[in-house]
Amino acid sequence: MNIKKKMIKAYQAAAAEVIGERTPGEIAYDDKVVEGLNQGLTIHQALARAAETHPMEALQVTEKDMPDISARYEYLREHAKLMLLIEGQKRR
Repeated sequence: MNIKKKMIKAYQAAAAEVIGERTPGEIAYDDKVVEGLNQGLTIHQALARAAETHPMEALQVTEKDMPDISARYEYLREHAKLMLLIEGQKRR
């Protein structure tokens, strides 16, 4: 295995630790939040939009929780971008 593949594998393992296990519904909800952020919505707006289509997975957050929630979704947003880049590299 070359160094690039080792680095990708290490990143993916670390990301899995940070993100944790999620159900398919939770993944869909998280993806919808990230989609909203990518469209320029605020975290509050993105959470509300995701809750409309995935009410069972919707997070119940308070303002006190928002810094952690915001950081989590920024991480997921950047992770999604990296995974697209990695997938693009694999196809070459």
